[in-house]
Amino acid sequence: MSWLKERCCRDDEFINPGPKDILIVAGDISHSLSVLEETLEVLIDELKCRIFFICGNHEAWIGGKEMDDAGFKDSISKLKAVEKLCERLGVYTKHRLVGKNKNYPAWVMPIQSWYDGSFMLDGCEDLCEGLNKWPWVDFIRCEWTEQYHPSGKENSKIPVGLTEFFLSQNEKAISEVSPVIEGPASSGTNMSSHLRKETGLITFSHFLPSKRTLPDWKDLESDIFDRYGWLDHGEGSTSAKFAQVAGSALIDLQLRSLSPAFRKSNTHLHVFGHSHRPKDFIFDGIRYIHNPLGKPSERESRMVSPDVDFKLIWDTRSKGGVVPADQLIRYWEEKGGGIEALQQYMRNRKETRRRRLKEIMKKLDAESEAPA
Repeated sequence: MSWLKERCCRDDEFINPGPKDILIVAGDISHSLSVLEETLEVLIDELKCRIFFICGNHEAWIGGKEMDDAGFKDSISKLKAVEKLCERLGVYTKHRLVGKNKNYPAWVMPIQSWYDGSFMLDGCEDLCEGLNKWPWVDFIRCEWTEQYHPSGKENSKIPVGLTEFFLSQNEKAISEVSPVIEGPASSGTNMSSHLRKETGLITFSHFLPSKRTLPDWKDLESDIFDRYGWLDHGEGSTSAKFAQVAGSALIDLQLRSLSPAFRKSNTHLHVFGHSHRPKDFIFDGIRYIHNPLGKPSERESRMVSPDVDFKLIWDTRSKGGVVPADQLIRYWEEKGGGIEALQQYMRNRKETRRRRLKEIMKKLDAESEAPA
């Protein structure tokens, strides 16, 4: 919060978003509704910009006094409460055409999603052993209704059918936007052909849409994960397990169901979150962007940029709309602290995660035993 307040209070119109801008926040602000509200209010009050938000896995967490007092019994009801909070604050969670009076407007479309274990790293099955005992907080603090319960197999703590459920929530928006961006014959609207031709598409999800967006994927032209070439940091087990809870290939399929015209001109941008590892690259006509704030420890160890800031990706006034950037595949290797820093960070992270999980379990147990 202190980082955010400091950044938002800067008097620099060339860096900070302002009243004429939109800001995309790709989830994982907080599991706490009060902290989420406070954070969004800081952005609204200080920046005066329009905000688009999509929930992450942290927003789905329940349990603990605040959540219990609010009466949340499952994560779906919690996420609906987050959406109502956003609506009350004027934060956008639905698709919208922005800059329509400018030369290069863009559709901004949130993509609801989850993970489904479909990003199993090639040849890394052995590294995923014990996934069910891995200290992944979602396995403890997310509760789903019966139809989305785990399968009972090796990856049994990953809910079955949940990704499909969330992606189905995007179909209405896709059905409304697709005819407009495909051209006058199918749209039935009076939007000018110039606007259709010059309009961009910015989709965003919390979860990773493609295996190529995984932190350790190194060669965009390869369809096969190179275990021995790319897991060169000694933390292969963590990488392989995270891949299981990173996202879903179904997200990318849905993105590519939208008009192919954007891919021909590289005017489809997809923003995502979750992995805490910066990315910016074009693959098969879609530009994938992850600009994470990260944790203080990640900034200190240069897993993300210590100077991370708001990132301009589209300008409705500039020709073509797209704001170019250098390709970025593995920040920690290309610009960060290198393998030694990553190894040290991962060692510290393991211990921190174990300690945090014990603290969460102890707190939940104490609250459940407390008298009403």
